[in-house]
Amino acid sequence: QETMGGGEAAWNRTVEMLSDFHKRVEDKGECLLTISVLEAVDPASAKEEFDTLYPINSLRNVAVRNAHSPLIMVVDADFAPSEGFHEFLTSDPVIYASLLHHASASRRVWALVSLELHAGHLPIPSTRAEVAALLPNRSVVVAEAYLNPAAHEPVDIDHWLRADGFADGGGAPLTEDAAFEPFVLGAREALPDYDERFRGYGFDKTAHARHLRSLGFSYWLLPRHFAVARYHHPTPTAVRMFGEDPDMLLRTRMEWLFDQVSSDIDAEGGGYQPLTAASTSRRGAAGAPPSGGEPGP
Repeated sequence: QETMGGGEAAWNRTVEMLSDFHKRVEDKGECLLTISVLEAVDPASAKEEFDTLYPINSLRNVAVRNAHSPLIMVVDADFAPSEGFHEFLTSDPVIYASLLHHASASRRVWALVSLELHAGHLPIPSTRAEVAALLPNRSVVVAEAYLNPAAHEPVDIDHWLRADGFADGGGAPLTEDAAFEPFVLGAREALPDYDERFRGYGFDKTAHARHLRSLGFSYWLLPRHFAVARYHHPTPTAVRMFGEDPDMLLRTRMEWLFDQVSSDIDAEGGGYQPLTAASTSRRGAAGAPPSGGEPGP
């Protein structure tokens, strides 16, 4: 956003800022950080409105392809992990081996408790005890509870507040509700790609969750730890999709796409392949039907 309309000088400042951030992260020696930069398409010159929507699933696939660890979690960049999260997963080799085994052989994914801090004057909570203190007055709430409650709310917060560890790499089994689409921990080699036809806001993770369930994945509660973001106003696309006065054309197109993907998953089962830039195109662009099919809305 900083570079929009700012020309080369603004772009150079952005690159300098990102380079400094990259160095500070890698100097800690805790991870290998890859930063991908993309430029927004000017709506005035775009051939299709679809091209102007944020390519969220394309970026998720880029992140996964640049990951090297056997276990991964694809989380939106504005979420901060709780204190000691990495150590909790990796410090005990027996637990880590059990997690990796269940993630690969048993096709388990662990749902991450995702929260939003609505009290702007407070610091981001970093421990479960701090979260527990903020829940009663709703300074902290489940992420997107105000806009898309089915996405994250099925995680049992009361149970999570008491759950301290993994039982044989398990945790607690969770709902199979089709609208449940939490951030998940899983085996990098076992997880499918995200379908890149989903852009902007809406159904992007829902379609991926639908695919996971069709492949036999089960959802389990990730105990003790969480990710939290400061509340921000819904993005323009989110408002267009699920606001009080939605853009029914955009919403109908995305619902149609989700229905098409769901039908393909049901028909093809384990053989279904999400459409990505790296895959062979079997379907049209978002909002366009498969070849020979009926026109979309």
